[in-house]
Amino acid sequence: MYSVSFTGYRPEKMPFPNEEHPLCLALKKRLREEIEKLVK
Repeated sequence: MYSVSFTGYRPEKMPFPNEEHPLCLALKKRLREEIEKLVK
């Protein structure tokens, strides 16, 4: 069994005003794509 953890900025420290901001959405999309590639 494998496990993974993420470290980094806390949500309130991110440079976007909210989770619907275009840059936040782009970051989430990119993270999802990279994680899905690594899981396969």
